[in-house]
Amino acid sequence: IGQSEDQGSTEKDTWVAHGNVGAAPPWNDMRSILRKVNEDTFTCEVQGKQEGEYVTYLTVKYQRKKKE
Repeated sequence: IGQSEDQGSTEKDTWVAHGNVGAAPPWNDMRSILRKVNEDTFTCEVQGKQEGEYVTYLTVKYQRKKKE
């Protein structure tokens, strides 16, 4: 169905995985970018390639709940 591979990053606290899902655009050339915001938060951005440029389709913010 698809595959993904770490592409590495020179940006601090950022990880990039490049891959493809199926054969139809935009998912036949996609990447996900994980960014650490702080000790309790990170974001994940999913992008697909359209006309030679990556376009963001989804951005999710993950945040650890604080203990009460």
